[in-house]
Amino acid sequence: FVADVEKAILSDSRAQMEWSIHELLDCRQFMTDEVYADLLSDLTRVFNYDTFSAKPRKPMPDHWDAYALCASSQLATCPYCNYNYAHTLFRDGKGAMRPTLDHFYPKALYPHLGLTLANLIPSCYACNSSLKGEADFFLHKHLHPYFDQESVNFECYHPEHDFVSVLMAFDAIQGSLCVELQ
Repeated sequence: FVADVEKAILSDSRAQMEWSIHELLDCRQFMTDEVYADLLSDLTRVFNYDTFSAKPRKPMPDHWDAYALCASSQLATCPYCNYNYAHTLFRDGKGAMRPTLDHFYPKALYPHLGLTLANLIPSCYACNSSLKGEADFFLHKHLHPYFDQESVNFECYHPEHDFVSVLMAFDAIQGSLCVELQ
């Protein structure tokens, strides 16, 4: 199985990741429950997220792990809530704090994607653990922070005043402002 989906595992493509999930699910239909459970267990051991995400005990320059991944991320806030910070901090050359890494496609269901970089989303604890949990975004489509762009456009105006008048009398007229989604 791994040889068949190697390109998808190393890919930065959502389509490739989803293709690999289809391949895994296609394999499932030819296996007993026990054999499939063994496959998932083997994949979890091979793509060992626990080792990757462990806090290093000593400084390890040039070491690639969850701290290095989060430190290289362009995301400054959690991409799900856009509220909580997603910073990585080091102390004495060791990882001290980092955002949690959400497996966009859950590693429990698709362990072959457990270390695929496009599947690891630096996010806040609340969104990753409390809100998303083990939600399966393969079965229930959701915006992917790396591949989908979300845009909300709106216009705020007052039906009787121009922009300068609104600014000058904001406290008095704020209740009569209109917001229109576009």
